[in-house]
Amino acid sequence: MTKTCPQCNQDVPDYSKFCPHCSFAFGSQADTNAKPEVKTAFVACDICGELNNEANSVCSGCGAPLTGETVNSSVTQPGTVKAKDEKPALKANTAKKAAGKNQPVSTQPVTKDVPKAKMLWIFAMLVIAGVIMVVIGISMNTPPTESPVMKQSGTGGEHQHSNAPDLSLQPKIDSLEQMVKSSPEQKELLLQLARVQDDARFYDRAIQTYKKYIAAVPGNPDAIVDMGVCYFNLQNLDEAEVLFKSALKIKADHTQALFNLGIISLNKEKPDEASKWLNKVIESAPGTREAEQAKTLLQSHTKQ
Repeated sequence: MTKTCPQCNQDVPDYSKFCPHCSFAFGSQADTNAKPEVKTAFVACDICGELNNEANSVCSGCGAPLTGETVNSSVTQPGTVKAKDEKPALKANTAKKAAGKNQPVSTQPVTKDVPKAKMLWIFAMLVIAGVIMVVIGISMNTPPTESPVMKQSGTGGEHQHSNAPDLSLQPKIDSLEQMVKSSPEQKELLLQLARVQDDARFYDRAIQTYKKYIAAVPGNPDAIVDMGVCYFNLQNLDEAEVLFKSALKIKADHTQALFNLGIISLNKEKPDEASKWLNKVIESAPGTREAEQAKTLLQSHTKQ
């Protein structure tokens, strides 16, 4: 399972406590769902007191020409009515006719409360329109996502949008499986098969294939790191950590192994240990993407 980082919109594993892309710490986010205040204005009818949209020229309640004053109302999304301290008094018309006869001029103010249901309906429409615009904006600007830990080589490191298997790679997997059966002496075919299974998110199957390859060709740190990433994606952080450290015994400056150990330490809430691994990334691979990400993580989630 994955979740989306609210700061950079990248997908990360559901259990991850830190975003490796922008260093966002989950659980510390302030309320980002607050919506801006939406204001609207109404014109009060001098005849019946009906509140009309300021664009109307005649009253929707009695049909009289609108000459009354504008009454402002505001809405704080979503759906919270923000009332004025006092509602301004509505003015009476200076002359009106009934049944063809002139009526005396009224000197008393005419007031009429707008039904709450009608006001809430208007506010709800404004809120819905605002939400739709926000959703459209997010969907148009959402960047692609990538794995929170890094693979070493092959087709690893491609963008992954979910933990669901990518069935489009099944034909390639079937073809490689046939090649492995027909040419068992070509061990590199096992590594190719493992990495395609990994890319298709068949992590359990990929792990078994990686094990066969490593047993046949021991001492390949890249394959060990890639198998560790599979365990990480299966939420087995302990086994992934063991494999990354095993790769460092073969190649002490293995960039992906060092970086991935820093990510695991952050997820285990061990900032001091994470600092050790991330600093080694910066020292061993200056100027690389991994080094830049390590610097960001150090600044955001460690004491440095």
